[in-house]
Amino acid sequence: MRIEITPAIVIPDMSPLIHLAAAEQLSLLHEFGRVIVMDIVAYEASSDLEKPWANEVAMWLKRGQAAGSNHPVEIVKTEVGEAYRLRLIPLTQVPLHIVCERFGRRANRTC
Repeated sequence: MRIEITPAIVIPDMSPLIHLAAAEQLSLLHEFGRVIVMDIVAYEASSDLEKPWANEVAMWLKRGQAAGSNHPVEIVKTEVGEAYRLRLIPLTQVPLHIVCERFGRRANRTC
């Protein structure tokens, strides 16, 4: 019995994507196997499209998330990514129970 192992490329931060976008080589990642991106990378790419190459990375991620994509990109949810996403939202727009769950109970007993 032969077991096939599909390699995966895990992208933990924006640096490799920025460099590949600058060289117009983001598609190169798909040559090595599955592409897995941490959610914090996706949030960082889409939070400020004025940053160099952020727009290219955000569009690549969006295409990779589309149903039936020939070059799929899997985005893995993490607690750090969720905290970063919540930090991007002005605090007045975040429901209080989310603030309390994520940050308040340990750091601030007022929730």
